[in-house]
Amino acid sequence: MTQHINVPDKFLVYGDCYYTKRGKFDDLDTSLRALTAQGCFQDLDRVAFMLIKPDAVVSGKAVKLLQRLLQHGFVFAHAEIHSQKRERDFEELYKFNLTKHNAANMLCAWWLARRVYTMGPSVDLLLSHRDPDCRGQSLYKLIGDMKGVSNPYACDQASLRGSLRACNRSLNLVHASDSPMASVREFGIFRSVDALIQGIRRATGSPHSESI
Repeated sequence: MTQHINVPDKFLVYGDCYYTKRGKFDDLDTSLRALTAQGCFQDLDRVAFMLIKPDAVVSGKAVKLLQRLLQHGFVFAHAEIHSQKRERDFEELYKFNLTKHNAANMLCAWWLARRVYTMGPSVDLLLSHRDPDCRGQSLYKLIGDMKGVSNPYACDQASLRGSLRACNRSLNLVHASDSPMASVREFGIFRSVDALIQGIRRATGSPHSESI
């Protein structure tokens, strides 16, 4: 029997992340092995996946979002436009929300989410931070606080969703992963594990990294 990659505890203590709390990562085994082989696995918590959603792009707010991230010390270890509007990608992105086992499920609203994610292009990012100590829980908390809660009407007005006037829970401008393991899974829906490896290398200043 094949031995699965051992996931360090530091990647598993991320609050209410439903995917992480499951504690099962068999679906990521190939990606985790590739990260390990390239010496990138231990630095996985230096990057976090964020998706600028189509409603932000279509409404002309994507550039402001990117500028705000840069102003707050974030660095784009990967940035690429995702122009293929494939419903299946976004079903995969939210599949752990679309389950009765998740108390925060979106089963009743998925018909609307499908419309949102196929209305135009999105931008997939791997975020790191200029502060080398901002990694792991510190990095993910900073992103979560800056993003704001899902409901824009409950957001801090200094957050991205609050200050840029997100419309509602569906048209709320950005999606961000909740943990390193979720970032591996969600980034992998849109990009290859080689792109993830290059992003981690850029975040760590590796001489083997390639420019964006």
